[in-house]
Amino acid sequence: LTFAVVGACMVAAIVQTLCAAWTFEQAMGRATATIAEPLRDDLLQRRTWWDRIFENVRLRPIFYAAYAFACIGSFTFTILFDQAVDLSVWTEFSNGILMPPIVFTLWYLSAFQLPEEWRLGRVYKWVLFLVFLICSVFCLGSIFFSLGD
Repeated sequence: LTFAVVGACMVAAIVQTLCAAWTFEQAMGRATATIAEPLRDDLLQRRTWWDRIFENVRLRPIFYAAYAFACIGSFTFTILFDQAVDLSVWTEFSNGILMPPIVFTLWYLSAFQLPEEWRLGRVYKWVLFLVFLICSVFCLGSIFFSLGD
């Protein structure tokens, strides 16, 4: 069980840092590589692995800089603050506070604001509402249990 938890945490850390870097790249207005994928793949296959790395970094400098910053920032934060339990409690607290408004905003947008062909169906919309409501009650209820310890 311990190896499973450690593995899940490692995957979550990788996904979080990659998503942060990708989101930052998109927010800066840079899309993915400008070279067409088949042509790019053909060009990269004829090069050494070192050249391929430099080519990818050259094509997406914002992504790789943001990814390095996220990794270095996370590492620095972990080294400087040794209160992992307090951080875990505050993370649970902030998740409990922030999850309901975010989930219900996304539900509202997908149920009522999307174009008609992309909106949620009549039954599916209310099933999701009920599932999100149950999850939100548990999230908000977990705040009291986390602060009680």
